[in-house]
Amino acid sequence: MAVAYAVVAWLLVQVSDILLPIFGAPDWLLQSVVLLLAIGFPITLLLAWFYRVSPEDISRAGLDSDDEAHEAFPGQLLNYIIMGVLAAAVVLFALDKFVWQPGLHGPAERANQSVAVLPFRNLSGDPLADPFVNGIHDDLLTQLSRISSLRTISRTSVMRYRDQDIPVPVIAEELGVSAVLEGGVQRLEDRIRVNAQLIDSKNDSHLWAETYDRKLTAANIFAIQSDIARAIADALRANLSGEEMRALSAVPTKNLAAYDAYVNARASLEGISDQNYARALEQFQFATELDSEFAAAWAGLCTTHLRMYRRDSNREHFDNAESACGRALELDNSRAEVYVALGGLYSQFGQYSKAEVALQRANLAKAEEALEQALSMEGVQVEASIELGIVLARQGRLREAESHLKRAEALEPGSWDAQNALFSFYYTYSKRPDRFDLAAQYAAKSASLRPDLAASWNNLGSANYMMGRFELAADAWEESLAIEPNRTAFTNTGHALYYSGRFEEAAQMQEKAVALSPRDHRAMGRLADALHFVSGRQEESRQAFERATALAEELLQVNDRDWRTLGLYAFYHANLGNAELARQHIDRALQLSERNAETLYYLALIQSLQGLPELAVVTLAELVEKDPDYINLISQEPYFRAVRALPEYQANFEKHGGTTQT
Repeated sequence: MAVAYAVVAWLLVQVSDILLPIFGAPDWLLQSVVLLLAIGFPITLLLAWFYRVSPEDISRAGLDSDDEAHEAFPGQLLNYIIMGVLAAAVVLFALDKFVWQPGLHGPAERANQSVAVLPFRNLSGDPLADPFVNGIHDDLLTQLSRISSLRTISRTSVMRYRDQDIPVPVIAEELGVSAVLEGGVQRLEDRIRVNAQLIDSKNDSHLWAETYDRKLTAANIFAIQSDIARAIADALRANLSGEEMRALSAVPTKNLAAYDAYVNARASLEGISDQNYARALEQFQFATELDSEFAAAWAGLCTTHLRMYRRDSNREHFDNAESACGRALELDNSRAEVYVALGGLYSQFGQYSKAEVALQRANLAKAEEALEQALSMEGVQVEASIELGIVLARQGRLREAESHLKRAEALEPGSWDAQNALFSFYYTYSKRPDRFDLAAQYAAKSASLRPDLAASWNNLGSANYMMGRFELAADAWEESLAIEPNRTAFTNTGHALYYSGRFEEAAQMQEKAVALSPRDHRAMGRLADALHFVSGRQEESRQAFERATALAEELLQVNDRDWRTLGLYAFYHANLGNAELARQHIDRALQLSERNAETLYYLALIQSLQGLPELAVVTLAELVEKDPDYINLISQEPYFRAVRALPEYQANFEKHGGTTQT
């Protein structure tokens, strides 16, 4: 009976493992079957010890007569059970091996279960359908990335093969995959046709091919993607869990117009400009109005507001991002893009309580948790790795942050986002002595990948400027302005003019920056700086400093541990004559940043403003010891004119190889 029970239990587990996922059963159901069978084993043994089975009845062992039939029947029954179960096991094995894998035409086992989905061709003949076609391609990649046993090459890595006539085996070898999917989409009035073919990388033969011709509805679009994903999984012998089967069957929205708005919004986000962000915001908002339960659209809305908040520091964008992320999570807590957006939100927020360091740490840990969940849900996502790297950098965990960002770069060497994130890390967070040189290298890579983006040239100009390469910086910023006259380009150009002593022109540039981003305290503060040194405009400068102070205070309500904003906030107060407030805030900024070079620069500015040039010299000595690249700014900073005239400054500055400008 023990042997019979074990064999039957094994058969039940095998059948359950195959059939339950087909019906979308949750993973816990199979676990429950195994647990119940395990519990039943000792109970069965106990019953078999005290009872025996005969054709007539079930009786207590030892109470019946020694009838020959009674003694023979249990043994025969046991033999029949064992032979029947073994026969069923053989049939089950054969079905699993040769029948239930209809898409497999290659070798029986694939050590490398991986696929690259090339960009789909737009067969409609209408360029306006490009976002729709690209959206289907992106969604299919998302579907495939949900299958944990299947490695899917990311979108950025495959986009370079768009419109390229390269043999599939060559593409597969470059990407290191066992199969490549090619396809095309045709959208005509109320019909959609999608053709797809899966090609074996080894012999360039078809593993699977299909054409889907259906009525154009949102449900059919997602059904086609789901069917293709399942077919690829079958062909490559990728196991699907119950949870994965349900995820593939999910329909994010049944509203076709909402889906159109959503894919158009995602296409606009790739532009990485103020105008593109505004278009994306409008389209995501429209999608949520058409379908208020479209979680992915709410996540996109959150991401867009966050990107705009990072560009112009408008508190309204942060509040809207927080609301949109909350709605996305409420609707669907299984989508990776929701957690990536949440991770970005929490990292910007920085804390729950404004007073408790422990809660600040807890909230940053919450951002990590959200991003880690995104990584675990859909494989290793470059976007989530980047956000996680920035979160770690904000906590000062620089080695871990650098590791995650490098990992993102390794996964997608052609990703502008990965290169740009590494630029930001070295320019903003790193403490390495060669950090600006590294920032310039990654900015140059970003510019080579996306020379059409103003942000690429803005970053390259900023890195070169910090290294004293002023002509190269000016050239890069000129390129940026030619592409898009945005806030960053105007304020950077104005800053360069400010350090060159051309204060009137600097003020004009900052006024243009403020006009584009009236709630950005940085642009307002730089306008105040420029006006401070223009004869007869000191009152305007004071008003600008007052406005910058109020705007910076709004950001500190979001995250009062943002030491960069605290440092500038202290500097604004110093210009307004609020000495005590300036001291309090700069002390806090120094503590939070662990006396970072940037906060030391703000401290020296405040000391100079307060008529303490000797103390400023001491601060600057500490600053250049930490980061010699700041010499280039110190030597041209108008606020340091009195400081540079001191003999102590001259001696210290010459030691570092700089030249004095008074």
